[in-house]
Amino acid sequence: NLVGIADNVQDITERKESELKITAQTEALKKIAWQQSHEVRGRVASILGLVGLMRAEQADNPIHDAQYLAYLSQAAGELDQVIRKIVGYTSG
Repeated sequence: NLVGIADNVQDITERKESELKITAQTEALKKIAWQQSHEVRGRVASILGLVGLMRAEQADNPIHDAQYLAYLSQAAGELDQVIRKIVGYTSG
């Protein structure tokens, strides 16, 4: 005797695609968080330290001023590169 048959078939393609998209977004967020805490913060600390040195000296020493400005320019350029990399993660 045949009592009953149940057939439950479901297409999970969309759900799997959504899961993969969420996984990729999570990985991008992890990269951004790491760069924020390590690379961006390091450059900002360098800039703040140089500004502190310039304020502490406050002497008209063109040699130091030129060197500090060069360091500030370098730190700002590196910070710009990191920010561009982070923006690249969000557009990918």
